[in-house]
Amino acid sequence: MLLLLQEPAWANRTSVHWAGLTLTLTLAYALLLLPRRWATLSMLMLAALVPAGQRVIFLTLDFSFLRILLLFGWMRVTLRREVFSLRIHPLDLVVLASMAVGLSAFTLSRGSSTGLIFKLGATFDALGSYALFRCLIREWEDLECLASSIALISIPVALAFVVERATGRNLFSSLGGVPELTEVRGGRLRCQGAFGHPILAGCFWASAWPLALARLWGGGVGRMLALSCSFSVLTIIYLSASSTPVLAAGMVLLASLAYPLRRFFSALRWAALATLIGLQLVMNNAVWHLFTRVNVVGGSTGWHRYYLIDEAVKHFDEWWLVGTPSTDHWGRGLGDITNQFVLEAVQGGLFGLLLFVALAVLGFRAVGRLWRAAWPDSRKVALAWALGTSVLVQCVSFFGVAFFDQTGMLWYLVLACIASLATAPEVAQRVRPCTPRSAMWADSSLLGRPSPSLPAGRAP
Repeated sequence: MLLLLQEPAWANRTSVHWAGLTLTLTLAYALLLLPRRWATLSMLMLAALVPAGQRVIFLTLDFSFLRILLLFGWMRVTLRREVFSLRIHPLDLVVLASMAVGLSAFTLSRGSSTGLIFKLGATFDALGSYALFRCLIREWEDLECLASSIALISIPVALAFVVERATGRNLFSSLGGVPELTEVRGGRLRCQGAFGHPILAGCFWASAWPLALARLWGGGVGRMLALSCSFSVLTIIYLSASSTPVLAAGMVLLASLAYPLRRFFSALRWAALATLIGLQLVMNNAVWHLFTRVNVVGGSTGWHRYYLIDEAVKHFDEWWLVGTPSTDHWGRGLGDITNQFVLEAVQGGLFGLLLFVALAVLGFRAVGRLWRAAWPDSRKVALAWALGTSVLVQCVSFFGVAFFDQTGMLWYLVLACIASLATAPEVAQRVRPCTPRSAMWADSSLLGRPSPSLPAGRAP
């Protein structure tokens, strides 16, 4: 991702195709009329099927089609009074603090009205999406509908990727914002569909996959949707021909295998941290030097990712307070920030970076409480685990790419789902502080064994 002000060719100019406009207006109409639990379908369809290059410039203000649909979403929740029953969660406060710090730091470091306007738009997209999804996703049934929506949308997207692979031409190029001819690297076509880059396309679907995969516990139609989505997502990732999405998909499979060990996950996290510290102590280079060895599909730029992190650490004095307006002088090619964590540091300083990391930490903590509160309903436990898996997959992806355009919506969608379910009355009543031992006993009941320390029917 290019750092601010190195804008893509379609930026700052109106680009409207009749097909994109027709689909957007149709989805806006559906967003206003659909039942709340299916309203997110419109947002996901537009993100997956319409490139970010489709936009309208009005009085120097930039309205992408996704931003326009977001306005319709807020019209819906306002007219239907769907915003007034929300309960505050710590994630809400950290999101607000992150937006405030990011906006302030970015404006101060750039010192221009252009920077302020750009960041105001990005803040509106992030905060507006998060708040809208907080209003639309409130119950487990809403999350199930979201998972089903992801599964349904993945099928036509995978078909478009297959056509792109067969023809070497992107079907979405006529809409603007994506190239007509598919990128080739190492003799392999890198399909990207409506997304700004093949890596973004693969990472988006790898991060959404866990939610659809959780429908395996739904039985019947839910199981068929999960299997069809898995085939579609793996097809998309394979055709994107990029290492980062492949690693992200590997994390999904690893987290799925770890599902039976979920009651020991706290210990596993500490073990992973101890492993990284140990590697840092014994390696000749920094632990992030391991990125240079990542080359899953050939032609990967693992060394660039290591170099970017290494230079960010060396230039800590430049960005720690309010970020820095440019990283071009750090080294050749380092104006291209392919790491979300480095991007947060460059745009928001140390406090912005810490708040971004806090979002992931609070998300993991809330998911741990969610699946315990969902016991003994295996369907809900699987959905809660899927939310945590999606956070994990996106955090891994952030080391290889910085999300932008429609891709960044998924991060705030998952966080909003976690915050909404964590504050749902049925979850809030069941969650109570417990020792690790009591949590383990409670989870054993989920496997069909009696719990000697908790009364029947009580949640851990």
